[in-house]
Amino acid sequence: MRRFRITASAFIAAGLLAAGAAHAGADEPIPPEAWRALTTGKTLYYYKDGELFGREYYVNEAGDVIFRFPNGACAEGRWAFAEDQYCFAFAGELHCFRHVKRGESIVVIGVEDGEEQTVERIVEKEPLSCSAAVES
Repeated sequence: MRRFRITASAFIAAGLLAAGAAHAGADEPIPPEAWRALTTGKTLYYYKDGELFGREYYVNEAGDVIFRFPNGACAEGRWAFAEDQYCFAFAGELHCFRHVKRGESIVVIGVEDGEEQTVERIVEKEPLSCSAAVES
């Protein structure tokens, strides 16, 4: 009986690993030309764990962006693509991500921490209003 439990556990573990590999294989990288066509002149709504993480307006094809946090504070920057990563420079800091299609969703994955954000909406030419950060 003990031998069956080990075999069943091994079988279940193998199935979970296969499911994880299939899920990872479902991520289709978004090439920079497609990202530029998808985003230029538009505002993207990013969500993390079901909560609004921020909105980002892609100003032009040169890569200028404005990111607005939920508290109203904004950061202006620029993005570039290199070595399969999208890197965004804001105030001297570089933040890099992988942009992928996962089924019908667009997922942005942090290169350093692996944290994921999903793009829930893309809105044409929606202006961003920005305010100073709220400090306590």
